[in-house]
Amino acid sequence: MIELAQLDKSDLSSALRRIVEVDAMTIGAERVSYWDIAPDHSQIVCRTLFLRTPHSFDQGAVLRACDFPAYFEAMLSRRTIVADDASTHPSTAEFAEVYFRPNGITSMLDVPVWRRGRLVGVLCHEHVGVPRAWRPEEQDFALGVANMISVALEATAHRHAEEGYSMLTHAVEDVLRDWNIATGEVQFSDAIVSRFAYSLENVTPTIGWWLDCVHPLDRNRVSDAVQRKLASTETHYTDQYRFVCGDARIATVIDRGYIARDVHGCPTRMIGSMVDISERVVMQQRLAVSERLASLGALAAGVAHEVNNPLTYIMANLASALENVRNPELDRDVLCEMLTEALEGAQRVRGVVRDLRALSRPPEEKIESIDVREVIESSIKVARNEIRHRAELVRDLEAVPHVAVDADRLGQVILNLLINAAHAIPEGNIDQHRIRVSTRTENDTVVIEVADTGPGVPVELRRRIFEPFFTTKEVSSGTGLGLSICHSIISSLGGEIEAATAPEGGCLMRVVLPVATRTTIDPSRSEVPEVSRRKILLVDDDADVRKVLCRMLEPMHEVVVVDSGHAALEHILGGETFDVILCDLRMPRMTGMELYDRLREILPAEAQRMIFMTGGASSARATRLVQSSHLIVLDKPVELTALARALHSIAPRR
Repeated sequence: MIELAQLDKSDLSSALRRIVEVDAMTIGAERVSYWDIAPDHSQIVCRTLFLRTPHSFDQGAVLRACDFPAYFEAMLSRRTIVADDASTHPSTAEFAEVYFRPNGITSMLDVPVWRRGRLVGVLCHEHVGVPRAWRPEEQDFALGVANMISVALEATAHRHAEEGYSMLTHAVEDVLRDWNIATGEVQFSDAIVSRFAYSLENVTPTIGWWLDCVHPLDRNRVSDAVQRKLASTETHYTDQYRFVCGDARIATVIDRGYIARDVHGCPTRMIGSMVDISERVVMQQRLAVSERLASLGALAAGVAHEVNNPLTYIMANLASALENVRNPELDRDVLCEMLTEALEGAQRVRGVVRDLRALSRPPEEKIESIDVREVIESSIKVARNEIRHRAELVRDLEAVPHVAVDADRLGQVILNLLINAAHAIPEGNIDQHRIRVSTRTENDTVVIEVADTGPGVPVELRRRIFEPFFTTKEVSSGTGLGLSICHSIISSLGGEIEAATAPEGGCLMRVVLPVATRTTIDPSRSEVPEVSRRKILLVDDDADVRKVLCRMLEPMHEVVVVDSGHAALEHILGGETFDVILCDLRMPRMTGMELYDRLREILPAEAQRMIFMTGGASSARATRLVQSSHLIVLDKPVELTALARALHSIAPRR
């Protein structure tokens, strides 16, 4: 038994041959064999048979349950079969004519072999010659040998599992992770080197090391999500986060895991994989930009309509006002009315431009606490012309808590849903069709719904409509990317989007977003502060803009006007000091950003006194620098109230 205990059991075939040989020589049986039981218990197959005379091995014999039902019934009852007289024993007598007499077998001792609580085989001892009585110590020895076979089977299964795991880790590019929750130890596959640029010596096999590699902005959220899963009764975990690679690259990964639990439901182990989806994310962002541009093209006619209408009365009112001023009998009330209408029209055009800029802006996330009703109203303005010829727009916008989202990205989603709803309804018959936009609160979520009276979406297609390039529109009418991008955006914001049947039979698109944990105050809503007199350097290459800004500033402030960044730099380097430098972002020869860079090098305090103005189309570098430096940027056309707040934010010189 000591020899069997020390036997190398990783090679099952060799181990079984040695085990049955030692068993036969020790117990004095002529024939000792091990048989595998079929999973359905229909037969047993001889894995190895040792014959003492001659000293040889055999295998392959098959015994079927249908031929020997009594033996199989006894064997499956999970007890040892001790047949001193095998030909008359009730469990083995059926072998007498076909098996015992041809082989001279008179006595049998068959012991069940178990693995992980399941009957997997039988160890068979067959005596030839005068029948023998199997002594208790021989039965105990046979039981010990059966246990050795069970150990050999387990060792082989373990080796196969390790080989399979090794092959799997080489076959896939995912990083496989095995976390022992009790010890905190984690085993990573070699893909941590090839996919995330870590050397093996720099990988610490602990859960703490993995968590340290999660991006700092995602770390707390990911850690909390894992702990919530472990504390629950769930067995599956999925998350998406950013992961800092060994070469400092920031990868976006999808992490999936299975949580093993003990009999009490406590987590013991988590096995999972990390998949690098960085390239997929970049592609989705590019598709999002393409979809936005496609939406802009589809809306071009509507935008022209929205701009040309107010331009009509802006130009007419300004022309009439100019004529009225020249008239000696000046009617101030009429003049004031015309100028007011012109200003309102200009503000309407400005709103259209602002909404279009939000739609076409690259998808750089700016999470803030917002009221979704404002985003909905902005999207409605852009989509108005697509809707007005097809359906009546019904607003049912209840007051709801704020949500923490990127307003521009949510606006893209709402706009897409509105356009889809409009395109589902044919032009004409406006009185018969409605598009209803509603908001409400459900538990700790805000629900936004866009419902139409079109044909709706069949139930079997409702999950597919969120797949990339799947569209129910005509080939020339849709890219099939809109709802896929909407799904991606809403998921990234921690929400859900789904399709259902509207109360009036059309399609209902439902967006569910979690309520923000705290509400921020929009500074644009605060009162206009009083601003003391400042000395301002105004830098803009457009003469008309300079004139207008001077008129806005000069009643209260001292204004020095220049038309280029170089001229502004000459004033500053000449020793002249200013409280504020109000500068256009994009100018020929020296841009506002280049002026800022130059001042930051030589006079950093002056650089911090800059306020930028932009009409849009800023370079990516300028956008990043402004955001990272916390500088102030005003959108053109500049409003007096916004300009006053910006001036107030920069302290005057003492």
